[in-house]
Amino acid sequence: MSVDKANVLEATELWRKVVTEVHKGYPDVALTHMYVDNCAMQLVRTPKQFDVMVTTEPLRGYSLR
Repeated sequence: MSVDKANVLEATELWRKVVTEVHKGYPDVALTHMYVDNCAMQLVRTPKQFDVMVTTEPLRGYSLR
């Protein structure tokens, strides 16, 4: 899971492009992208759905650690 703010920050669009490109080298690993706002809500509602998260740093105002 890749977590970012690409819906409001143009700079994190690059993050998605890089993560997607790197992911091509790991075809056995599932990749999904999620906006940080939704991710924060999902962490509260159903945290067991997450195995690994890769986030941009810093996600100001959010603590996903």
